[in-house]
Amino acid sequence: METAIQEKLALEPQNILMFEGAGYPDTGSPDIKNCRIRTFVTNNEGVKIFVEINGHKTTPYSPEPLKCFEFGGWVQCCELPDGSSYCNPTNAFFEYNKKSVVDWINKNLNCSYTDMTVDENLNILNEIRC
Repeated sequence: METAIQEKLALEPQNILMFEGAGYPDTGSPDIKNCRIRTFVTNNEGVKIFVEINGHKTTPYSPEPLKCFEFGGWVQCCELPDGSSYCNPTNAFFEYNKKSVVDWINKNLNCSYTDMTVDENLNILNEIRC
């Protein structure tokens, strides 16, 4: 049986980026409810890339690069399926919201997504849907 997310993806699979919610499911963020999200993307050149992003509400104890955001997000991992690095996420910090995540992926990984969603029931490592 298809879920509502799968039905939505069936309509526009090339435009919607689907993440697995792989961490704590309540960040307090208004539009990304999980603190750890990951997925495989296929960029505009056909390259498959694994991306893992973390985010949380910033506090006075957050790392300095995150303090300018209400909900700080950062790229934890950006690599090819064989484990080799695709990009260096050292300075990949942004507001942890859907628009900023999609914008970062489009700009840095040469993709063309228009939206994203998070599904806590998806096991992205077993269900690669690039």
